[in-house]
Amino acid sequence: MPTLIHLADKKDAKHILRSGIKIGKYEHGVFFMPQTPDFFVSHQWLRELRCRGARTYVGIHFKLPDKEEVWFGKYGTQHQKAPLGQAIGAFMQLDDKLGYEFLIERKIEPAEILKAVSLPQTVGWRYSPDSHTKTALCVCPMCISRGDIKGRIKREKIEPPVAVPPFAELIERLKAAKDEDEIATLFSYISRKRRKTDPHELLFLLEDNNGTSLQYLASALPVFKHAHTCQMLARLCTHSDPHVREYSAESLLEVSTDKGLAFLLSLPEDAVITTVIESYSK
Repeated sequence: MPTLIHLADKKDAKHILRSGIKIGKYEHGVFFMPQTPDFFVSHQWLRELRCRGARTYVGIHFKLPDKEEVWFGKYGTQHQKAPLGQAIGAFMQLDDKLGYEFLIERKIEPAEILKAVSLPQTVGWRYSPDSHTKTALCVCPMCISRGDIKGRIKREKIEPPVAVPPFAELIERLKAAKDEDEIATLFSYISRKRRKTDPHELLFLLEDNNGTSLQYLASALPVFKHAHTCQMLARLCTHSDPHVREYSAESLLEVSTDKGLAFLLSLPEDAVITTVIESYSK
């Protein structure tokens, strides 16, 4: 009779040795794997089962007759029913044994159980059998989920991080920049982290009166944790370009809700500002 392995919570081990392996409340039978020369294959479900919450699993070894009818197959696919000996023989002929499972539609009696064995808790795969070899296609949440193991490393492998130049260098490059794409890139660098720098160093953009640049400026100013930030945004809220006024009003409310709202309400009637206030109030 082949030796079979059922993975169980260590807390239940004594009860199982005394009373047997019962069918779970929401399951159709008892799951197990045959003991094979490949330890990883025999215990491949351990890490995935740990995702259910149990901290430590043990291997419950038991034996069944070769002629016992069982179900076997890869999870998520149609399983086959066959005598245990025949099912294990077919399983051992497979090139890829990961993801397969065996199930018997009855309780395992205490007399059929051999022992409970301690196991390393890092054996097996997680999420899917090929998760350790599958390469993410992009950095979106579908390919690399939040909290994914080594998620940051995976993201940086696909999209290597770009070193942000010093703020002084960004200012000099902005003064010389004429291309809109370059200006957008420089402001994206500025917006990547909170700053205690005085934003008045960006006042030269007001002299150019470039509406697009001022929109980027208004969007980036909230990262500056400085007393002059609100002053600059208040000045931009009165700009002739409606898009600049809109971006500035939104940023002002983000930086200082109460003071920003009071200032916007004090301005002459302006449809753009009114729309921002109404959107904020909702």
